[in-house]
Amino acid sequence: MITYKLIEIQEKGLSVSNPILEQPSQQFLLGWDVDVNIKYPQKGQLDLTIRASAVQEDNEDRRPFASIVVSHCFEVEGIAEQHPQQASLEDRHLLATLIGVSLGTIRGLMYARTVAILGKNVFMPIMNPLELLNNAFPLKSVEEG
Repeated sequence: MITYKLIEIQEKGLSVSNPILEQPSQQFLLGWDVDVNIKYPQKGQLDLTIRASAVQEDNEDRRPFASIVVSHCFEVEGIAEQHPQQASLEDRHLLATLIGVSLGTIRGLMYARTVAILGKNVFMPIMNPLELLNNAFPLKSVEEG
């Protein structure tokens, strides 16, 4: 049986600029870019670092106006310490669960840190953690090895 425990959270970066102040009469479509990085710093530990950035969907350069980077360190027993692309289906589901836990933390941190600047209507939506994992680390086919 695989077990896990969150042992540390580190906010590694935050940047905010308010596009509404730059162009107060312009409305824009809000989107989110999310990057996931997974490392095994030592036996039995998994470091999951996520960068979540709020972007203007209708802006070609997709320059973020709010971005946060948070690292979550988990103590994990029973998971194979390998690249996520080679992970078993069970391990990938655990990784997706850990991404989901991390996203909830990031959603709260982002809102708390930016509500005074961006207002209460800019918040990170619910995201599918398995989809984020599959986008960041697509499964390798048997031929790719």
